[in-house]
Amino acid sequence: MPKIELTQSLIDTPPTCTKGRSRIDYYDTLIKGLVLEVRASGTKTYHLRYRDTSGRQCQAKLGDASTTTLVVARGLATKERTRLSGSKSGTADMTFRTFAEDLYMPHALVRKRSWKTDRALLDGRILLAWGERRLSDLTRADIATLHDGMRTSGLAPATCNRLLSLVSFMLTLAVRWGHIPHNPAAGVEKFEENNQRNRYLSEEETGRLLTALDSDSNQTVASAVKLLLLTGARRGEVLGACWADFDLERRDWKIPLSKSGRARHVPLSEGAVTLLRSLKRGGDQEPVFPTQAGKRFLTIFPVWKRIRANAGLGNFRLHDLRHSYASFLVSNQRSLYEVQALLGHADAKTTMRYAHLSPQALFQATGMVDAMISRVAAGNRVDPR
Repeated sequence: MPKIELTQSLIDTPPTCTKGRSRIDYYDTLIKGLVLEVRASGTKTYHLRYRDTSGRQCQAKLGDASTTTLVVARGLATKERTRLSGSKSGTADMTFRTFAEDLYMPHALVRKRSWKTDRALLDGRILLAWGERRLSDLTRADIATLHDGMRTSGLAPATCNRLLSLVSFMLTLAVRWGHIPHNPAAGVEKFEENNQRNRYLSEEETGRLLTALDSDSNQTVASAVKLLLLTGARRGEVLGACWADFDLERRDWKIPLSKSGRARHVPLSEGAVTLLRSLKRGGDQEPVFPTQAGKRFLTIFPVWKRIRANAGLGNFRLHDLRHSYASFLVSNQRSLYEVQALLGHADAKTTMRYAHLSPQALFQATGMVDAMISRVAAGNRVDPR
């Protein structure tokens, strides 16, 4: 009974049963109880396996895998688990663990890109504290105590607030789905976060960085860092890029899935195009910046640590290259609207952190108003002749 993360390709061509066995079952690691049953005859069926109120294992057929996609099967499994949770433990008796495992996580898996973070917070903190508590018994004091306790144990305010946001979101769903009358997390105050850091490269530091990049032994990573500097893109966007994403003739880079959850297009400068043309091009679906094994980099930090040390940049982060890109734009009188568009910010408030970088642009703006008023005033003067 192997446990794996089911994929559509595995389902389309599953391994056959070993000799002497009538079937093999594959348990999905994402949706609890979802099973792909592969028979020796070749039939493939989705089931949901669960235990009833007496502890007896039961099974509900969800559909034939030859006509039901994995996405649909996971949706059917989630709905069935929701129905069973309501029937075997009434809403009043539902534990926080039951709500989290049977209702919330299946919901998050198909709707949140950050579901792995939710899973880690649940396993590492929340379920340890409240797993066996009745959902309806949770109070605002319980939530505040957990939130405050994390802070007093030395965790950063942002980490504590992330847990509070998750709990509040989960309980909002519990209200929406009719399991509790109100959200007890409402009114629990977040900690003030003063950890926003904006570090920018000066022109002199930029020169040192370029020298360190040109001389580094790992030119694949060095080229990736240069593209970060030339585009202001996020690290994951650069490391995840494949050749099909780039149209160098039109100087366009399509990022299929950005942080906002939508595709975005990045206009490429001549420098970025020249850099990309200098690289060895692989197949359309191959990474632009591959490891020696031809795979995508999971991290480039060891190489970056060496590069920044050689450039004398201290603890300068890769993400600070994105801040530097924005600062270059603003300091050269580009508008915050342009910066927002180039960086792909969904919220203008995120871009406003760079507003202080260009007081000269504000002086120029006031000068334009002066010039306009002077022209109008001159036109209103009466010629004494």
